[in-house]
Amino acid sequence: MDLSPGPTVVAVFFEYGNGTGDTFNAFSDVTVHGHSKLDLVGVGMLGRMSFCNFGSDSGHFYTEGRFRGGMVHNKFDSDLRDAFGTAAGYNASSTYYGLHLTGGRIWNIGSSSSFDLYGRYSWAHLQGDSVTLTTGEPLVFDVVNSHRLRFGGRFGLGVSRYVIPYLGAAWEQELDGKARSTVYGYATNAPSLQGGTGIGELGVSY
Repeated sequence: MDLSPGPTVVAVFFEYGNGTGDTFNAFSDVTVHGHSKLDLVGVGMLGRMSFCNFGSDSGHFYTEGRFRGGMVHNKFDSDLRDAFGTAAGYNASSTYYGLHLTGGRIWNIGSSSSFDLYGRYSWAHLQGDSVTLTTGEPLVFDVVNSHRLRFGGRFGLGVSRYVIPYLGAAWEQELDGKARSTVYGYATNAPSLQGGTGIGELGVSY
């Protein structure tokens, strides 16, 4: 087994994402509905190195790493109102950064197809923030750290040297993560981020 360094790729990328979420909480006979809108903008760097002879009949090992960071903004509104009729809500902005490390092996199948079996560790960090609710209460968000493990496989069918449709599946496990916050110094219930996720992918690489 030849583990001498092979082809290496380094790239810089820009990322943008957005999403929405809904919350439902019950207090005695009152149900509170909340809605959040999230936007993020960031940059990062990706590096990938192959080992053994690239394009050999048996395939090769590879390792990959990525670092990313940026800003995330969250706007939250709810139908919970104070005695003056003001609806509770806030605007929060925080920095985020994270990395992932991947190791895998690619087996060549025939002259153009391949199968990739990989494992990945990911870590993400969201900085805390202090905001004031529209109803006047001080709300402090603690930092959030996410640790995840993913194991998966991907089959690629080479239509040509440059066009490769692929099909993959993976399982990702969140190991640890809680979103803690306080109001007037009193801790609120912290939602847990633990759990497993099944992932399916279908796409084309060019």
